[in-house]
Amino acid sequence: MEFYQLIEPTLRTRERANGNFVIYLDRYVGDGKHKCESLDLYLVPENGRNDSVNKTRNNKTWEQAKAIKAARLIDKQNGDHGFSLTAERQNMDVLKYIGKFMEEQRAARKRGERCPDHFAMLYAHFQIFTNGERVTFAQIDRDFLLRFIDYLKTKAVCTHIKHKERRPLSPNSQVHIMKRLSVVFSRAVKDNIVEINPFQRLTQDEKLKKPQAHINYLTIEEVQRLIDTPCKWDIMKRAFLFSCSTGLRYSDVSALTWGDIRDDNFYNKVMIITVKKTKRQEVFPIPTPALHFLPERNGAADNEIIFPLKYDAHLGPKLQKWVDSAGINKKIRFHSSRHTAATMNLSLGADIATVSKLLGHSDISTTQIYAEVINESKKKAVALQDNIFKF
Repeated sequence: MEFYQLIEPTLRTRERANGNFVIYLDRYVGDGKHKCESLDLYLVPENGRNDSVNKTRNNKTWEQAKAIKAARLIDKQNGDHGFSLTAERQNMDVLKYIGKFMEEQRAARKRGERCPDHFAMLYAHFQIFTNGERVTFAQIDRDFLLRFIDYLKTKAVCTHIKHKERRPLSPNSQVHIMKRLSVVFSRAVKDNIVEINPFQRLTQDEKLKKPQAHINYLTIEEVQRLIDTPCKWDIMKRAFLFSCSTGLRYSDVSALTWGDIRDDNFYNKVMIITVKKTKRQEVFPIPTPALHFLPERNGAADNEIIFPLKYDAHLGPKLQKWVDSAGINKKIRFHSSRHTAATMNLSLGADIATVSKLLGHSDISTTQIYAEVINESKKKAVALQDNIFKF
C-alpha cells in the first residue's frame, strides 16, 4: 500500500556571509512545498586548481553530505513521509493516515473484491471521538486507547445509513473497529512512524473481545423433516440440503459447476474447487446423501452452475418460510447449513481434526466452537434426568 510518492532529496548549497557555503538537503513534501534541512556541513572557497588542501577538505565534506543523503533516502523509503523517527514524523495526522486505508478498501470493493467497510467505520468513530481535532501518532498511548474503547462501549452509536434509529454500536462492530486501528498502528511501526504498537501495552482483559456467537444449526431429525417437507423453491432446497451434508459456504455452493465434481477411486465423488473465502484450491469428499440433492444434469456442460441461486433480500425469507413449514422453530439462514454439517459430523463421532479438514478451516480453533456446542447439548441432555428419581 503506497501512501506517498517517493521523491529523492537533493543536495544544495547556499553562500554564507563569511564566504563559506552551507550544504543543505532539499526535499519535496507534497502540495508544491519543499523543506530544507541543514546538514551543518560547510564548503570553503578554493583558491584555484592548486589549492589541494581546501579541495581535499571539500571533497571529504561532500562525501559526508552524500552519505547523509543516502541514509535519509533509505529512511524515507522505509517510512513514507519523513527522514527519521523524529517528532516531525510522529506529528503526522492519524485520521489522514486512516483515510488512506479507507480509500484502499473502497478501491478494492470497486474492483469487485468482497470486504466490509470497517476502515470507514474506524474513520467515522475516530473523528467523532476526537471532535474532529487533529490527533498525531505521538499523542496516542495506552490511556488514549482505553478512552477510545470506553467511547465505543458506552457512547458510540451505529453510523450506517440503513439504521435510521440511533442505536448503540454492536460488540462485534466495536471489536472490528479496534482491530483495524491495531492494523493501522502495525503499519505505522513498519513505516517507522512509531517505534511500538500501543496495543501491545494493553492487557488481555483491557482489549475488546468478540462475543461468543450463538450458532443456529439443525439436528439430524430436523434435516430429515426438511427433506420430507415440500418447498416451492426446489433449487434453494437442494442447495441448502447439499450444504447441510457437505458444509460448503453459500459463496462456494452457488458457484459450484458440474465440472467441479469428479470421480475418485478412494472417495467415490469429490469436489475440486477454489474456495472463495480463502482463495485456496481444496478437495472435498462428497458424502453419499449429498449426491441425492443434486438436480438432474440433463446434458449440462461442465462450466454450467449446478445451483443457480441469486443472493438477494428474498433468499432469507424464502428459506425461513420453508423451515417454518417444516415445523422447525428456529431462525435459520443459509450459513446455518455449514453449522449443521459441522455439528452433525461431530455428533456422529467424527474427530474434531477431521471435521476441521472437511470444512476447510485453516485453524482448528475455529472448529472447536462446534465441539463446545455439542458438549453443551450433551450437558443439557444429561440435565434432563435431574429430579426424575427419588432417593
